[in-house]
Amino acid sequence: MLTTNRTLILLGGSGFIGKAVIRRAVAAGWNVRVLVRSDDAAKTVSALGGSPFTGDAERPDTWIGEVRGARAIVDLIQPKLPKRLGRRAVLGIASKRQEFTKLLLAALGTLTPDERPLFISVSGIDDLSPDGDGNISGASSIRSQDYGFNPIGIPVRLLAPVQN
Repeated sequence: MLTTNRTLILLGGSGFIGKAVIRRAVAAGWNVRVLVRSDDAAKTVSALGGSPFTGDAERPDTWIGEVRGARAIVDLIQPKLPKRLGRRAVLGIASKRQEFTKLLLAALGTLTPDERPLFISVSGIDDLSPDGDGNISGASSIRSQDYGFNPIGIPVRLLAPVQN
């Protein structure tokens, strides 16, 4: 059955990548609803054509109602980066991302299957192995060796999927 629901929920939409997603999705005819935590972020989202709603990303009870019935939810939330990125800092960021993803999956699990949107977690391209021509696509395999920021994404991919 083809759905006409064109509501996209965006977490982390006031950042660099989020702004680009808002612009593209709005131009493609999507109703883009964006979780924000400040008035400045709400103004930015509104100026781009999105519809902001306020909540605390780490407290899904403050925003899960906004997600109910949307077609998709895109998670772009990133922990604040430290000034120096050593291995310890990267592992700390990975741990924070994993904890947030666990919260998000648990919150989505409280919705009925009909209310639950498609969940899209955006990670870095460092997680994927390029083909012989150096290209990355949806068919790319996951790197077997740590490279760049991929230690951040690996623990998130290992989380159990939401069960119906």
